[in-house]
Amino acid sequence: MDIPVVQSVDRTSVLWKGVKYLFFGGYDYHRHSSHPKVISAFQQAAKEFGINSGGSLWTTGTHPLHKKLEKEICGFVDSEAVALFPSCYLANQALIQYFSGNNYDIFYPENSHPSLKPVINAQSF
Repeated sequence: MDIPVVQSVDRTSVLWKGVKYLFFGGYDYHRHSSHPKVISAFQQAAKEFGINSGGSLWTTGTHPLHKKLEKEICGFVDSEAVALFPSCYLANQALIQYFSGNNYDIFYPENSHPSLKPVINAQSF
C-alpha cells in the first residue's frame, strides 16, 4: 500500500504531490489542534491535571473528568449511558461485537479504517 505523504501548509490546507488541497481528514478534522483557544485550554489542563496517557479503565480506574464528559454527552444525545473508547480500534471492536450478536449483515468498503477488517473477520455473522 502506498501511503500518501502530506505536509501541512496552514490550518486548513495540505500539500500533496506539489498541489495545495483543503484537508478534512486525519484526526484533526476541523483543525482545532492549532486554534489558540484549544492550545490555551490544553496548557491549562496540563498544568492542572498533568499529562498522562492513562491505562485500562478496568485496571487503573477512571478520571473524574471522564465521568463528567460521559454525563455531558448523555445529556447532549439524550441517552442514559455512553461508552468512551481510547481508540478507533476499540470502538469498532465494541460496535462489531454488538452487531454480531443481533443478526445484522455488515457491508463495508475495502478502504475502510484498517481496524474494521480483522474485527469483522473474527466475528460470526
